[in-house]
This record gives sequence, C-alpha cells and structure tokens, in this order.
Amino acid sequence: MKNLKASLPVNLTDLQKVTASLHPVAADGSPAVVENISWVLTSGDVTLSPSADLLSCDITSGAIGNSTVSVSGTADNGSILTDIILVTVTGVTTAVDLGTTFGTPVNK
Repeated sequence: MKNLKASLPVNLTDLQKVTASLHPVAADGSPAVVENISWVLTSGDVTLSPSADLLSCDITSGAIGNSTVSVSGTADNGSILTDIILVTVTGVTTAVDLGTTFGTPVNK
C-alpha cells in the first residue's frame, strides 16, 4: 500500500540551502516509527545531504530552475509513505526591476 502526499513546495535562491525534516506521526497524532527512509533526486540539479539517521536532509540549490525530490519510508504495517518536494531555484542576480532613476533637471 502506498500513501503519496501532495507536493511540498520550497523556494531557494542559487546561494541557499534548506534542511527538510521528517516527523512521522500515527493517525492519532502521536509519534510513529518509519524505516527504510530514502531521499532521491528525481529531476533537476539540487544536492541532497541526508543526516545519519535519515530523518533530515540538507537540500542545496543548484542551477536555476526546478527540481523534484522524493522522500519515502516504510511504516510498521508495511505501507510506503512518500512525500514529493518541489524545489524552485531562482537567481540572486536575476533582474527583477529596471531601477530607473532621474538626474537633476537642468535648463535647455
């Protein structure tokens, strides 16, 4: 049985990274155990650096554009839980405004 969660968006500049953390819970909201956790880059150019316990992962921006990361784990009943992370990387130096200014008016 597979449980696919809706996509989770995150926006980064080309100079940033972010830590994604897992907090597995049971239906009643109590903490739960998940095994066989894997972090996979399914498309794009970000770098993944999972922690030793695999409950978190640094996502470091790569080239400007979109990347998709899949994180999955197995619940104690054998069901596979999967989250899809959509990473959008924008450039810090990408123009967002023309910055038009005026000098001091002078006579013709």
